[in-house]
Amino acid sequence: MKLADFVREIAYPLTQPVMLLALLFFWALLVIVDKAGRLGLFLLVVSLPAYVRYLLAILDARAHGRQPEPPTLEMFSLVDSLWTLFPLVPVAAIVWFEYFLFGGVAPAEYGILIAALPVVAFVLLVPASLTILTMTRSPLASINPLLVGRVIGRSMPGYLLIPLAVLALSSVLYGLSVAGSPTPLLDLGGSYLLFLLCSLTGGVMHRNGMQLEVDIPDAAGTDESSLGRKLHSDRQTVASHAYGFISRGNRDGGLKHIRDRIDAEVDVDDAWQWFFDEMMRWESADAVLFFAQPYLSRLLRLDQDAATIRVLTRCLHRNPRFRPLEQDRELLIQLLRKRHRQDLLVQLES
Repeated sequence: MKLADFVREIAYPLTQPVMLLALLFFWALLVIVDKAGRLGLFLLVVSLPAYVRYLLAILDARAHGRQPEPPTLEMFSLVDSLWTLFPLVPVAAIVWFEYFLFGGVAPAEYGILIAALPVVAFVLLVPASLTILTMTRSPLASINPLLVGRVIGRSMPGYLLIPLAVLALSSVLYGLSVAGSPTPLLDLGGSYLLFLLCSLTGGVMHRNGMQLEVDIPDAAGTDESSLGRKLHSDRQTVASHAYGFISRGNRDGGLKHIRDRIDAEVDVDDAWQWFFDEMMRWESADAVLFFAQPYLSRLLRLDQDAATIRVLTRCLHRNPRFRPLEQDRELLIQLLRKRHRQDLLVQLES
């Protein structure tokens, strides 16, 4: 990344009107939380999930080469998309580590160094972890050391600019704090730091084409702990039988075998996603594309915009000549225009 590009990335959250307004909005919420006493606790519980979700939305948008959109009311839900709240877990762990485990225990001459180690490690690893979490929706995948290392390795040397920028800005904020700067100003700087972390991470990943590689979760695999061993085994058996049909030239029979299984599932949406991910690993390149056409139709009917774009991206990456069902074409084009995905529009209309 050239110096001019890096400077543009640093200023990006402040030069995009949508992001700047969102930054000021969440900063104002934090100021109200700080001043509202007991009511502030309630506001914190409501606003913190939305804040984290919007930060991940920034990363996701930038990693896919589009401008972030404004926050939505859905982001304030306390139960929707619980995977988006996973970043709070390592943050809470570091807070506990810093203020309880080492409080008054570490020797004075080494205390600062020891206390800084987990923070530095967090800053070094969190961009890759958040990228994996955003692309795979899997908390377990986001803390997989092998997958984290793979993302870091594939995005070098630009990846190093992310922790360097975060540490540099953190040092500036620490200096302002020592100098006695007002708390609201420090909070504004902290919000800008978080926006920059996610924006810069997404920008670096997009430059390295990481969104396409992480969109195909090979190392994440199947989360057997969430699906259950028997459910995973049953689905794998169905997939194997369907693969046998398709490999012998009976594609329609294989796809029907899978659709029958999906219709019998309790969690139909999860089943559609599982079989799509599984078929993406097959050697047969076209079977999953025929399966993806009705899958896209379902996602469009359910207004699952992010999932629709994710499936379409993976299909076009597999075969640029992939096309949705004719009855879905107009709806899909409208969605891509709404989401400012000109790259996908060009591929569909070419």
